[in-house]
Amino acid sequence: MSETTAAPSSLAKASFFVAIGLLLLLPLSVLGVRLDIWHYSIGLMLCVISLAGSFMLQIILAIWLLRKPAIATKRQLRKTSLAALPPLLVAAVIIRQSGDKPVIHDITTDTQQPPEFSFLVDVRGEDSNDLTIKPEVISAQRKAYPQIKPLLSNLSAEQALNQAISTCQEMGWQIQQVNRKAGKIEASATTRWFAFVDDIVIRVKPSPDGSGSVIDLRSVSRVGESDLGANARRIEAFIKAFQDSSTY
Repeated sequence: MSETTAAPSSLAKASFFVAIGLLLLLPLSVLGVRLDIWHYSIGLMLCVISLAGSFMLQIILAIWLLRKPAIATKRQLRKTSLAALPPLLVAAVIIRQSGDKPVIHDITTDTQQPPEFSFLVDVRGEDSNDLTIKPEVISAQRKAYPQIKPLLSNLSAEQALNQAISTCQEMGWQIQQVNRKAGKIEASATTRWFAFVDDIVIRVKPSPDGSGSVIDLRSVSRVGESDLGANARRIEAFIKAFQDSSTY
């Protein structure tokens, strides 16, 4: 049998099925959490296995190809490499989004007196992250997100509260409670991948000089140590949407 017609090695064939298994594991890790089949920690573990396993497989394949295997085996290894590529692309997106972000999950525009949750305290559940912001978290936020600051508006406090409600709806957040007397909105947002729920509290107060209002936000992840920058991006998106409104 010539080299061009020879079958790939059995080990090369097996590597392809490993790649397919790692590829399928990625959506399954997400679906399992969304369908409440397993705990989110299991879903994250399966996701990590898919990403890390695909990365290690690519390294093995690269070394294997450098050893110049038979043509049929080489073709099989390249096919396997393509099958193991999607999880690496997902990992690249995650790394790009997270960058050098600190391991925190609680972001606020007011680091001196952060807005406080009231209605959502009991809704979050006992397994959720603590809502007490530690000094080291505030320090880490200031270094990582110096651009996160209170939103100043020319609108009156009442008008700004109404505009904030409209912006929440525009963002697709689920408004849990509006306390007009306290000038506060509590809402929740669901992440795209694992459908994690993050909570947001918005506080609207008249500006000190009476010329308008000050809007402060706080976004907190219910679970997980690091939010990979998601809460900061959420606050920035809200501020931009609010500012882009015609009544700002």
